[in-house]
Amino acid sequence: MNEQQTPDREKKIAEIREALEKATPGPWKLVMDSYDDEKDTYFPWMIINADGEEICDFSGGGDVKLENAHIMTNASEWLWFLLDELERLKRDKLIKLLDMIKDDADRFGELVGIDVSETSLEEKGKAFNRKIETLQEERDKLIEGLRWYADAVNYEYRTSYLDQDAPIIDDSGQRARDILKEIGVTVEPDRLHDARVKIAKARFSPERLVGESAVYGIDCRSGRCEF
Repeated sequence: MNEQQTPDREKKIAEIREALEKATPGPWKLVMDSYDDEKDTYFPWMIINADGEEICDFSGGGDVKLENAHIMTNASEWLWFLLDELERLKRDKLIKLLDMIKDDADRFGELVGIDVSETSLEEKGKAFNRKIETLQEERDKLIEGLRWYADAVNYEYRTSYLDQDAPIIDDSGQRARDILKEIGVTVEPDRLHDARVKIAKARFSPERLVGESAVYGIDCRSGRCEF
């Protein structure tokens, strides 16, 4: 059934339900009368409810086929049964769908590292929203770091005597390690980077610059040495 037929079906079901609610409550009973010698059977006479109140009288309208009277007598009960079956099928389908959603939610929770197996759908949704916010924050940090590494300026060498290396050399991946640490990824420390930082600090310390000024007769105290 396509989307255009579904509203028509629901509308028809609503019309049937409304008509049944307005009709005399069942069960109904068929009362027989007027024995037919040729057919050796009785003609339907009237339909009454459980209290004996008349629903339909066939006595003045000629012969009524027994099968038709049988359908009219049971129509209310049968229609209510069918409506109840439709509701049951819809309910079972909804329950099955909810179970599938729960299973998918549990599997998604395992993928992103959160246990939601013993929580309601509402709590699962809240947990997923919190996880999504965290993932978005981590994504922004990663993008910020990648943009820095993608910037060609950070690969250019400096002219200052105190800072001759390009920023990418001085960084040696430290920015990436810091970001990974912030988002919970364990990385090994860069011992080479730490050693280079110590050497650079010792090489360009104020004490050494002053010493070189005295030996070579140049002014390095400002951070730039002119030979």
